[in-house]
Amino acid sequence: PVLIVGTGHEADQLIRRLQHDTVTPMEPVGLLAFKDCHVGERIHNVPILGLFSDLETILQTLEARQIKPRRLIIPQESLGLGPAIDELLVTARRLNLPTLRPSVGLS
Repeated sequence: PVLIVGTGHEADQLIRRLQHDTVTPMEPVGLLAFKDCHVGERIHNVPILGLFSDLETILQTLEARQIKPRRLIIPQESLGLGPAIDELLVTARRLNLPTLRPSVGLS
């Protein structure tokens, strides 16, 4: 299981790719949003679980449901969100959650 950062076009394309990829066993279990107005929505049936700043709480909630994300995938379009991404990376590092930045060709 993986979490995806962002709710834009690249996140959409990444979800599609992961859901149809039988070779790479990465199941998207949730997304993190930059804006509160997206929380609670779904993209290709993958829930937007909270804001970037909610990462620790989201991980605790998922783990209580026996879901342990192995990676935090950060599409290129989300990297330009400045301090919010910087804080997210610090939190992911503190929680020992590896991050992955897919190449443009991946999506």
